[in-house]
Amino acid sequence: MKLNRKLWPLVAATALLISHPLHAFKIVIAPKLATHPFIQRLDNTSPAPIQQVGFYYQPYVRILDCISFDGQEIIMDNGAVLGVSSQYANDVLHFWRPGDPITLSPSSFPGYVGFDYFITNQRTNTYAYVKFKMGPSLNAPTTTTIANIDTYNYRVSISSPDGSYSTWKYTPADHYYVKNWRVGQGIIVGVNQGALSYFSSHENILLNINLAEHISATIQ
Repeated sequence: MKLNRKLWPLVAATALLISHPLHAFKIVIAPKLATHPFIQRLDNTSPAPIQQVGFYYQPYVRILDCISFDGQEIIMDNGAVLGVSSQYANDVLHFWRPGDPITLSPSSFPGYVGFDYFITNQRTNTYAYVKFKMGPSLNAPTTTTIANIDTYNYRVSISSPDGSYSTWKYTPADHYYVKNWRVGQGIIVGVNQGALSYFSSHENILLNINLAEHISATIQ
């Protein structure tokens, strides 16, 4: 007996499903939902759903834009892509949500944990160790870049496409790094927290994405 031609796609799909695990189909299906295999994402045509309160307008607060299928990658509102430690990926996948306010901080012992930074979700009050896989997009409205460097007074000024501008005072000990910084390089403002932050008088950090290094700083 000949098989009806209309049933061929169904038979082929059934055979493929049996021979391959279900998770193998995620990468194939994802492009129909977005441009990459991410199941949760903010609509880039509209502003992130943040509250109109002071905390969310602090320069060190970023917004979580996207979470990968396995929770091992996240994307910030400025387009930066971060790889998440597998130890924390499950919590990120199930409890974090696009639109959550997040902050970046340096690891106290990066050589021990294997990650230079960690992200804190301010809504859930949980954190995850991360590595940068891709820096922020220079075209993103929330991306900040170096606007001016004053090594004499130990100050760095940063600006963003939306017109915001701020100046930061850094410790003289960090001049070793800043002397190699240049106007136009990308900056992410973070929070100086963790075990080693008790030895610093600065509440924030400036992460130079181009050089993959950060300094401690305080807004002026």
